[in-house]
Amino acid sequence: MLTKIDFTKIPEVFFIGDVHGQFSEVVNDLRTRKKLKDALVICCGDIGCGFYNIGYYIDLFRRLNERLTRENITLAFVRGNHDNAEFFNETEFVSKKLTEFSHIKFIPDYSILMTTVGNILCVGGAISIDRKARVDGKSYWQNEPIIPLNDELREQLSSETIDIVVTHSTPTVAPPTQKYVGGWCIGDINLISDMENERKTLQELYEYLKERNEIKHWVYGHYHTHYDTIIDGTRFHCCDMFRDGRGNPGTDIYYIH
Repeated sequence: MLTKIDFTKIPEVFFIGDVHGQFSEVVNDLRTRKKLKDALVICCGDIGCGFYNIGYYIDLFRRLNERLTRENITLAFVRGNHDNAEFFNETEFVSKKLTEFSHIKFIPDYSILMTTVGNILCVGGAISIDRKARVDGKSYWQNEPIIPLNDELREQLSSETIDIVVTHSTPTVAPPTQKYVGGWCIGDINLISDMENERKTLQELYEYLKERNEIKHWVYGHYHTHYDTIIDGTRFHCCDMFRDGRGNPGTDIYYIH
């Protein structure tokens, strides 16, 4: 079911890559180093939600929400593979626990964010290459894959104008060719095929949207590196993960204006 969220009162729109649970560090970077104000910051997956009990996140986000409010920075979280999908999609869990924050928003899959730079379609999810080494329900969630297009979504999207797409992974047409898997496929015989299907699912979405819209930007994370290329009129931009404390300059941020 398509969801629409109105952010048109926020003047500027930015995008960042994987947060991996470094919430305080990211907020500090956006406020004090990037000096953002009156901004919508869309996080392209792997937020790090689900690894601790809900009370941990409620207390943390309450404190961070106060800090974000001072500069009017709104964080919009899109689901990655290292996230519990219950934080993002329409469930009683979300509606009761995580909607109280004015400047931290969890974006359901297939949401359209109405912004000053156009309509942004957000579709989360991807495959974890290390899923066999993780604990189901604690550090890995079986519903991590991308939700593919179905007839209902096709019909709903057919009447919408989409200018920008945010995903965690990326269509086959865009870099990289594939995510490096190392030796993880040795103990996971379906890993490579599942990862190929992940890209094919987004390629199908890309082709469907491209037939009906002028997609100006496609922004994603997941690959822990930086890409920027134009393909058939669409600028594909991969945001690197947050790297503060690793000798690198914090948040890899992409600005659309």
